[in-house]
Amino acid sequence: MQDQALPPTVTCLQGLRELAALLTAGSLLQSATLQVIAEYERHARTSEDNYCARRHSWD
Repeated sequence: MQDQALPPTVTCLQGLRELAALLTAGSLLQSATLQVIAEYERHARTSEDNYCARRHSWD
């Protein structure tokens, strides 16, 4: 059985989370890294919500 490969975005976000965990707590670089993760996740949720709303309007 072959393992399913994760989408590149998921792999990238996991890498960013690991990087943020290694950086000095409260540092500017850690804050910026966490901000990038949060912005992507917020955008992904908004896109998913918009997609669901469009699907419901088609029904």
